[in-house]
Amino acid sequence: MEQTHSDNIQIIEKEWVVKNTDALITNKKWLALVVMVADCVPIIYYDPTNNVIAVTHAWRKWTFLEIATKTVKKMQKNFWTKTKELLVSIWPSIWGCCYEIYEKTAQEFINKFWKDNVLKNTNKYFLDLAETNTKQLLNIWVLKENIENLNICNCCNNDYFSYKRDNQKTWRFWGVTCLT
Repeated sequence: MEQTHSDNIQIIEKEWVVKNTDALITNKKWLALVVMVADCVPIIYYDPTNNVIAVTHAWRKWTFLEIATKTVKKMQKNFWTKTKELLVSIWPSIWGCCYEIYEKTAQEFINKFWKDNVLKNTNKYFLDLAETNTKQLLNIWVLKENIENLNICNCCNNDYFSYKRDNQKTWRFWGVTCLT
């Protein structure tokens, strides 16, 4: 997908580059869905009952716009996905230990979501995007035991690319899923 930092979600049925989107859904076999990140939260979804997959590129703005829950709701509407059967994997991304945000942004997240996802260290604020996305999924009844968080901060771990750690000059790593 041509990721554009939006909350646009596309259902695809054939192979092509999808413009202006940050989430893809399909039920077609052998059609790989790809999300590219270097700090953003890559989320992979699988509905084993209806054989549907999805990927989401969730950065701060899209997390605020609840792209993860919107992706699930689109899966529900178009493919009859049941949240209690959905399997979700949250891959390496920047965590609250490394993702510094402005006080205004911190207050917006606290007002809309949960105070404990914003961490304060002296006069600095940090946001845990992976945890915020996890809580959003739990709020729409995705089961906790069906959410796998790989628990890797890519900014702390040199095995992964990080836009922040590498001074905005880095490669991207890919999250890929495909029905076979």
